[in-house]
Amino acid sequence: MNIKRKCRLRPGAVFSEMEEELMRETIIVVSNAGSSEVNGEYRFKEIMCEAGFYYRMGVYQGKPAYFTLYKVKMKKGDYNWFISKTPEGKSPGTQEDHDFYSVPFDDRSREPFLPPKKWTVRNDGISKTPAPTLTFLYPSHMRIEDYTSESSDSELEHSGDNLNTAYYYDN
Repeated sequence: MNIKRKCRLRPGAVFSEMEEELMRETIIVVSNAGSSEVNGEYRFKEIMCEAGFYYRMGVYQGKPAYFTLYKVKMKKGDYNWFISKTPEGKSPGTQEDHDFYSVPFDDRSREPFLPPKKWTVRNDGISKTPAPTLTFLYPSHMRIEDYTSESSDSELEHSGDNLNTAYYYDN
């Protein structure tokens, strides 16, 4: 029997145990990017800015490269998601990154700890169109109703539901 339930936070926790497990075990596949170097499977590294920070090793301009997918607080206080090449051993979100793609974070996001699926190309003359799409490989032992947004969450039609709730099913 499948039991539908909402995630509940433990006292003092930012995420429920299931949300943490979902962040840690989900693999994010970046595909169809014009800057094909960023394409591939991104794995969880840590929690950053109350969201998953994901990475993959790859090659950029013939050299090993550390690609990152993360949410970061901007100088104006808002948040953006980025797909970047970050110097290995450094934290992402600095001037040392090469940002390929980005998307503003919308605090009405249904899954604020996972990135949206559609992105925009950075206007830096290096990033190439088209922007990538993201696919989520969720843990096999969890059946998930995917409420991550296709693009900016401000485009979602909002019902009266709590938009930060995901539904998980016991198998």
